[in-house]
This record gives sequence, C-alpha cells and structure tokens, in this order.
Amino acid sequence: MYQKPILLFFVSASVITISLMCLHPAPNITRAFYYWKTTTDKKNILPFVEKTGVSRLYLRLFDVDWSEGGQVPVPRGKLDNWNYSMPDFQEVCPVIFITPRTFERIQEDKLDALADKILKETKEYSHSIGRSVGYNRFSYPSESDYDSYAYAAYEKRISQFADSFFLMMPEIQIDCDWNEKSKDKYFSFLKIFKKKIPNKTLSVTVRLYPYKFSEVMGVPPADKGMLMCYNTGAIKEKNTRNAILDTNEVKSYLSGMKEYPLPLDVALPLFRWGVWFRYGQYKGIVHNLSEEEWLRDTAFASFDNNHFRIKTDKVIGENYYREGDEIRYEKPAPAEIVSTAKIVRRSLGLKNRVISFYHWESSYIREYENCIQETYKIFE
Repeated sequence: MYQKPILLFFVSASVITISLMCLHPAPNITRAFYYWKTTTDKKNILPFVEKTGVSRLYLRLFDVDWSEGGQVPVPRGKLDNWNYSMPDFQEVCPVIFITPRTFERIQEDKLDALADKILKETKEYSHSIGRSVGYNRFSYPSESDYDSYAYAAYEKRISQFADSFFLMMPEIQIDCDWNEKSKDKYFSFLKIFKKKIPNKTLSVTVRLYPYKFSEVMGVPPADKGMLMCYNTGAIKEKNTRNAILDTNEVKSYLSGMKEYPLPLDVALPLFRWGVWFRYGQYKGIVHNLSEEEWLRDTAFASFDNNHFRIKTDKVIGENYYREGDEIRYEKPAPAEIVSTAKIVRRSLGLKNRVISFYHWESSYIREYENCIQETYKIFE
C-alpha cells in the first residue's frame, strides 16, 4: 500500500540529485608534478604515473640570474639532459626561474632582449626534449622490419616530432619571487614576453605573501598563477618548527580573502631539507641527505625529535660541519599536506585547475604515494 509513494520519493530524489550534478559538474583537475633537478631521474616511476593519472610535468629548464661582473642577466643551473627513460607525460610545460635581483639591476630598455633570449633558449630545449619524448612515444622498428630505410623513416618521424614539440607545449611558466623593488620591471617583462607567445598560456608562480597582500605587491599581468602553498615558516629562525609547511600559516594567508584577480592553480610541497645552524645562527640549507643517512652517520647525534647535533668536525659534500653545529631536519607530514589541501580547496573553491606537487623525486614519491592520491581527490 505504501510502495508507490516510496518509489516516487526515490525517483524524485534521484532526479533532483542528477539535476544538481548537471548544474554543478565535477571540476576538471589536471594532475601534475614539478621537476626541478638538473639531471634525469632514471628510476622507473612509470607505474606510479599510470596509477595516479599524472599527466602534466612542469619542467624547470634553467635559472636566470644577474652577473655582477658582466652586468647582464645570465642563465644558470641548466637542465643537463632529458633522458627518454622518463615517463611520457601528456603535457610538458617549461619553467624558467628568474631571480628578483635580475629585475632590480636590469635597465628597462633591455627587457625585450631578455625576453628574446629566454624564448630562444626555451625553443632549443623543447627540441631536445621533444626528441626524448619521441623516442619514448614511438616504437623502434622491430628486427624483422629493420633496414636502413625503416631506420631513416623512424628518425625522420622523431625529428618532425621534435621540431613541432614547442608548438605542443600548452603553457610557459615564469617563476620569480618578486618584491616591491623588482615588481615594475618584472611586470613589464611579463607583458613583453606574453606578446611573443600569443598562442600559449603564460603562467606565473604566486607565493602566499603576494597573494595575501596583492594591493601592495601587485598582480602579475599573466594568464594565470600557480599558488605555491609551502615555505610558510621563518627558515632562519632557530625555533621554527617546520619552515616547509605549517597548515595554520597557510590558513592565515588564505582566510578572509576575496577572489584573486588571476585564475589560480595550486602547488603543494613534496620535498625535504636540513636547516643548518652554528651557535644559533643560520648557516644554510642542506640538500641531498636523508634522515636515515643522518641517523646512520656516527658524526650526527639525534635529539629533540627532528634535530641533529654534530659530534665531531666533518666535511660532507661541499659543507664543513663543526662540532656543536645543529641541523633541523624538515619534511611535510602526509596528514599536514592533506589538511592543507582541504583548507585550500575551501578557500579557492572547486574549479577547473592544475594541482601540482613540488617536486619530482622518486624516493619521495614512493613514500608519499597514498598521500598524493588522496590530495588529488580532494580537489575533484
């Protein structure tokens, strides 16, 4: 006797649910990673890429810094090579890091030449990257089909692909931690550079401080920004808990904000470092040493959770450590990455955007795989 009304209720509820889904479709999220090293990571991460659906790579090509001797901007830290053993990402977006002092020093009338040099260098890199991607994407002639003609045809196909690879790059990103002194010339440079790539998206990185205080710091004249949700603490302060990521700090930057004038993608941290102190004074950042290596090394004594003290003078890499020096080892906790992602999603809303991790390192990826998967899903 009551089956008909119950059936009608569920049918109506289903119709309403479907209608709401049509009015508010799920956002289109692009899963991405940054690659910031100068050499290729040759470890096989292809299963991870296939499992997580990472489709875009933001590939740092080189830095631009100011040469005090030559009084000109110069490229530094170039990507050495790009080996085709890396996974074949659907999209590769070049990133160029430019130091703020470059724009503080350079003359206004030299900005156009700087834009030309950066674009020329980017195109040259795109050709070599395109060859590597082509070798990865297109099958080599089998032994039964192999002859000089088949090989020549294969190489021609690779060359044609490499020649067109720059055209296939959807976006070029400029990374600059601009300040009030460098702002005007940096923004002028972006306007000039955008005119040279009319068919591509020009994106810029946006740190949390200029995001929060855009009235003072200005808004870069670009197509969109990448909000860098990390490096939240005072790294040079000895009592800082974790300078890489503090969820409460991120929340304080995002709370009460109006919509930023640029569409924003999001970058979250996936890196670690050691912060080096001597007599309580900041000495620098230590890279390429894991917590496990410090625990194994008898020259280091662990104390107070994530801190290490040097027991005897020692040289490691290019650093000379003295007895009594201290290292604060930092990395983001998976739970803190997830919490930060939820805060960012609530603040920025569910929209089509790129969600990227900084940066690609095979050992980190394996350690954080579940966290990475969960974080991507938060924005979908």
